[in-house]
Order: sequence, then C-alpha cells, then structure tokens
Amino acid sequence: MIDLETAKQWYQAAADQSYDAVMEAQSDRDFRDGKQWTTEEIAELKRRKQPIVVDNVVKPVIDSLLGLEIKSRTDIKGFPRNPSDENAAEAATDALRFIADNNTFDKIKTRVAEHTFIEGRAAGITEVVKKGDRFEIKMAFIPYDRYFIDPHSMHLDSIDKKYDGMAIWMDAEDAPGKYKDADPGLFEFTAENMDVHKDRPEDGYYDKGRNRVKIIDMFFNRDGWKRCIFTGGGFIVEPHDSPYLDDDGEPSNPIETVTGFLDRDNNPYGLVRQIKPLQREINARRSRALHLLNTRQIQMEKGAVEDVNVARREAAKADGVIVTNPGKEFLVNNTGDLAQGQMVLLQDAKNSAQSSILNPALTGDEPRNLSGRALQSRQAGATLEVTPILDQLRDWQKRMYIQGWNRVKQFWDEERWIRVTDDEKNVKFIALNRPITAREMLLSEEGGEEIVAQLEGDPRLEQIVKVENATADLGLDIILEDVPDIVNIQAEQFELLANVASSNPDAVPFEMLIEMSSIRNKDRILERLQGGSPEAQQANQARGELQQRGVVAQIAKDEAKAELDSTKAYQTQVETELAMMGREAI
Repeated sequence: MIDLETAKQWYQAAADQSYDAVMEAQSDRDFRDGKQWTTEEIAELKRRKQPIVVDNVVKPVIDSLLGLEIKSRTDIKGFPRNPSDENAAEAATDALRFIADNNTFDKIKTRVAEHTFIEGRAAGITEVVKKGDRFEIKMAFIPYDRYFIDPHSMHLDSIDKKYDGMAIWMDAEDAPGKYKDADPGLFEFTAENMDVHKDRPEDGYYDKGRNRVKIIDMFFNRDGWKRCIFTGGGFIVEPHDSPYLDDDGEPSNPIETVTGFLDRDNNPYGLVRQIKPLQREINARRSRALHLLNTRQIQMEKGAVEDVNVARREAAKADGVIVTNPGKEFLVNNTGDLAQGQMVLLQDAKNSAQSSILNPALTGDEPRNLSGRALQSRQAGATLEVTPILDQLRDWQKRMYIQGWNRVKQFWDEERWIRVTDDEKNVKFIALNRPITAREMLLSEEGGEEIVAQLEGDPRLEQIVKVENATADLGLDIILEDVPDIVNIQAEQFELLANVASSNPDAVPFEMLIEMSSIRNKDRILERLQGGSPEAQQANQARGELQQRGVVAQIAKDEAKAELDSTKAYQTQVETELAMMGREAI
C-alpha cells in the first residue's frame, strides 16, 4: 500500500509534468472552437486597424473525421473458447450489446474520438452501480482535463502505466453525502498548489468561492491493482485492492486509455496539432489581404495637402475626394497586386491544411458519378493517413468491451433475462445463469414426458441439475465485426436492378424494385401489391380455406351420389337376373 504523501506526490507529478502538454492541448481545443488569436495578437491588430478574421478549417476537418468514425462503427461479437460454450457465447454477445445500448456506448466512443483527435488522449471507465438488489454495469467517459496518468507511460494504450485516475470537482456540501464514511473535515481542506485540473476558474484542492472540493480517485499498481480516494487533507477511502477483477480473477484497473500520438517527451497530441501552423497562416494572410484591399498607400511631396490625416481618410473611402496643392507631387499607389499575392498564398495554405488530413475522397465529395463500391474503395484509400489513430480507437473499444464482460462474470451471478432487439419485428429474450431443473431437462428430451409422469411427486424432479448460460464459467474471446455501408451497397444494387428493368421490364418484378428502393412507406406499398395488410391477407386466406372446403364437400357429395346411383343400378341388375333365373326354373 501507499501513504497519503506518496499518493499526493504521484498525482502532483502527473499534473506538473503534463502542464505544458495540457496547455497546448487547450490551445488545440480553442483552435477547433474558433478561438485562434491570442490576446496580444488581437491588441496588435487593433492598433494597426487590421481586421480580426478567423477562417476556421480545423472544425470541418474534425467534424468530417467524427462523421467517418460514426459511419465506420463496428459491432461486437463473442466467440467461445470451448465448443460446448457456443450457445452461451451467443447469449454473452447479446448481453454485451445490451450493456452497450444501456450506456449509449456509441456516443461515449464518439466523445472519446473527439478528444483523441483534438487533445490527443481520452479515457473510459467500466464500473458497476447497485440498483436495488442488482448490479448494473456502467460505462462512462473521462474528459481529457479530468484525467491524469503516470507520465512515464510510453505505450499508446498505456498498458505500462503505474497509476492513473480522475480529478473530480464537487460541491463540498454534497461530498459527505456521497462518501458517508469519510471525515467531514476532509472536505474543508485548502491548498495553494496549482495544477492543470482546474474547476474553471479556481484551482487547487479547494475553491473558496463556490465551496467546491477537488477529490482524487486513483488506481495504482503495487503488488496488484489498488484504489484510493483522497483530498489534500487525507484519505476519503483508504488504499485497498481494486474491487474489479480481470479474466483471471485478479484485481484490475477499470480505466482504459486511448492516445493519438506521443512526441519525444512522452506528451500526447492529436490531429489538430498538425493543422495549427497552417491555420495561423490562413488567418494572418486573410486578415492582411482584407487590410490591403481596404486601405490605400499615398506617395506625395511635403505640402501637397493641407492635412495629411484628412487625405488618409479620404483615400480610404470609395468616393473620397483629396484636395492637393498645385505643383506638388501626389500619388495613390494601388495595393491590389499585394492583396492578390496574399490571396494566392491563402488558398495554397487552405488546400494544404485540408489535404493534409481531409480530401474529397474521404468525405465522398466526388465530382464523377461513381458507384457505391467505387466510392467506398476511394474512401478506404483516403483514410490511410488517419488509419493509425482510428486503429487506436478500435483497440480501445475492444478493451472496453472486455472490461464489460469481466464485470458481467463477476457481478451478474443471478438469473437474468436480456431483451434483444436486433430485429424490431421479432423481439426475443435471452437468459443468463438460468437454473435448469431435472423436470425441465427431461421434458426437453425425447420420451421424457413418460419418465416425468412415472416420477411425479419425486422431489428429485425439482433439483437443479445445470445452469444455462452460466457467465462465471464462460471463456469468451471478443472481436469487433466490421459493418458494411448498407446505404451505399443497397443504392448500388437498386441502380443495377433499375437499369435492367428499364431495358427488360419482365426480367425484374415491380415488387422487387419497390423493396430495394429507399422511398418512404414502402411497406404499405408492398402490402397493397401483395394483397393488402396482414389482417386482410388473413381474411383472404380464411375465405380461400372456406371456398376450398366447399369445393371438397361438393366433390364428396357428387362422389357419394355417383356411388349411390351405381349401387342402385347394381341392385336392379341383380334383381333382374334373379327374376330371369326363376322364370327359367318354371
């Protein structure tokens, strides 16, 4: 274990050594939000009477990459480590998808991607919260400015970290309610040290203005992963083994980190850092070009005008009039060529900034009429430059799912039913840890009903003989399945069918074209084409069955009448023959 001073030193070392990187990351965030001039630069531009212009190319680049992340989302699937666990692995996959839906994990991943693209690092945590008598699994996003990590960690996935955690700000009056076993005096501690985890705008462990206290929640690895929670005044929760276990049943760290890039000083950074110099040039050249277009340079001899300031103001006007003294040279120089040069360099800087990460193929902005697959192929090639950072996000996603499965194995030990909604027309429920009695097992087997009938009343029938989809005993390997761009593929297939139908209408049924199209309410159209709604189809089916029964009855009636007529004819023939035999005997 560690003492309070060691814990504080570790936290402060992480805060101090990352100070410059955090300040630069905050600048990266400002550039994305359009805050791209410093206070000193704004003051200088105002002094020159030069326009303050922001031509933000960073935001559309980041937004396009976030759109790419959303479009390229993957689905989770678990594979069994043993052949006998195949059915249980499907249930585990459904459980993980249920957890992801409950936590809106797609939105969490998008927020993590945004911080990774901009600041260069983000994290997520997978914990459990108790609701009633059950544990629910909670996945949460940790913002960059609330997360700290061992500054000596050198891996992009931070697998070599010694410690990390969160700096949590909360109202001092609320803290005792959350940490009921802690000394209330811990939330009144003040400290003067400054670090990067600010509460906007105050800092330190205590904010006097709002009575807000900073609480440090730290996980550290010393003979296994431990956890402690403290303020500047002491431990709120003493160091103890982490309550979360890994796949081997050992205490683990529930925080998973993703890093975009690391520089030589071990500082993280994202994609914005690559565009910032060009963004500064774009703003400077655009401001300079506008200034040159809005001003005039005057060349004159001394005494050419009565008042130089009046001449300057008139020269700046579109309809200005300048009165000069005879015999004195006075010229207004055209600065349009200088402005034109600035505009050319401005456009070159914009092209460089956008093409360094973003290009038309990546966004699908293609002037040629290409098929869906062709666009996908061009987009795949265009993403090569951002593939490393996207791969880090994908790895982080998988590690978060593994954390979720470890929580399931540890805390979901009771019978639990999971609602699966992968097919909106066929909702189903999957059981985890469902006890199976001897009665249920026998009834599921051939000939089991007779055995159950013979043993009725025997208490052994109600004994639990196995547990269905037992999570604690299931070994699971998790992979992420790529999801194809269904929209592009479907559009391409529809276009192909439409072309075939236009040349040969009989080759493609009209119902197939409607089904492959993206028009609204196509289900109702298909119902009409196929004979109406399901209720109407049921009624038609019932009428058909009645008609069929009537036809069968009529056939049976005709067959019976024919048989009766045949019997009567035979009887008549027999009677005739008997009569003839009687006459012959006489």
